Amino acid sequence: MQMKNWIRRYADAFSGLPGRAWWMALVVLVNRSGGMVFFFLPLYLTSQKGFSVVEAGRMVSVWGLGSLAGSYIGGWLSDRLGTKAVQAASLAASGAGFIVLGFLDGPAVLTAAVFLVSLLSESFRPANITAFAEACGEERRARGFTLLRLANNLGFAVGPVLGGFFAASGCYACLFWADGLTSLAAAAVMIRLPGGGRSASRPGSASKSGPSVLRDGRLLAFLGFLFCVTLMFCQIFGTWSLYLKNVRGLAESRIGLLMTVNALMIVLMEMPLMKRIERENPLRFIRFGTVLVALAFASLPWMGRFALILAATAVMTTGEMMIFSPSSSWVAGRVTEGRTGSVMGLYSLTFSMALVVAPAAGTWSYDRLGPDGFWPAVGGFGLMAAAGFSILYRKGNGKSAQPGPAEPVEAVLTEL
Repeated sequence: MQMKNWIRRYADAFSGLPGRAWWMALVVLVNRSGGMVFFFLPLYLTSQKGFSVVEAGRMVSVWGLGSLAGSYIGGWLSDRLGTKAVQAASLAASGAGFIVLGFLDGPAVLTAAVFLVSLLSESFRPANITAFAEACGEERRARGFTLLRLANNLGFAVGPVLGGFFAASGCYACLFWADGLTSLAAAAVMIRLPGGGRSASRPGSASKSGPSVLRDGRLLAFLGFLFCVTLMFCQIFGTWSLYLKNVRGLAESRIGLLMTVNALMIVLMEMPLMKRIERENPLRFIRFGTVLVALAFASLPWMGRFALILAATAVMTTGEMMIFSPSSSWVAGRVTEGRTGSVMGLYSLTFSMALVVAPAAGTWSYDRLGPDGFWPAVGGFGLMAAAGFSILYRKGNGKSAQPGPAEPVEAVLTEL
């Protein structure tokens, strides 16, 4: 009986989301299920193209620069062309680009192509986030972004695994074909969706709207704190696994189990959680989630047993769920007419910048501070971001779910 009640509550958490959001989630799932070139790009370049490890690392940085440009351009175009057009064009162009990339040779040509394909691919993200914000409306926005995260996570669970099979079998060409064809398939689904995704981002309206989003000090402060949180959280993709293997002696299989726990908690718990808190001020939960993630990382030097590390992972995942979907909802609440794409483009840019900076900054700090000094420092860094979110919460509308009016940069800096 309890299981039936839980299943009913779980299904009820997904109720009320518009059909368009489900179709766009399908697009994301199909697209991300083929996302494998980026994960295996260094291996491909070193084993198939004769690049050194350093040269391959530089190419990954080029990819990151392309994603930064794509994040901005995708948001800018969404306000002028509509989200549907940008999503479809990004998927189709990047799909063709992935296939062509697999046939190219030469450092200069590959560098230019990697930058362009990354730009085309990443321009999808801000347009897609904008479309979700428009489709779900204010009341269902948090759950809409949770559905988007769920589609992304499920897709990423498929892509790298399938890519690993291709790489292990020596079929590197399959990586590019799979990534390209899934992007083209996702473009075909997007093209068939009714409407243009222009309810809040009408073509040509950006030039006639209010002041630039760069004058919204509260938004910029929030994105600055979110950048710090993402720098902290992205250590899970680098120094975290390095520490667990080299210092704690965990086998790769146990590290993989921790990631599985993270993914299962998100799939099973995040949507019901968002259902419960969607009418609350997102900042209330973002600040608390940031504290949880910070404490989970800071405690690692004292987590000697696997059971304790598993518990810390569960705490970290709980914090993750309280940060990222609510942050999308809060940022979407800052939009003004004709500026939705620009706002969500800045939001996407924040993550792209963090993904570029986090690996280098994390490994440099890890080497300088040592394993036992690094994690408390990471936790302290996160707690400072949580304090920033708390200030925004207190200076805003308190318990109100509304994010409050835009304020000049100078006024917000004075408050902080």
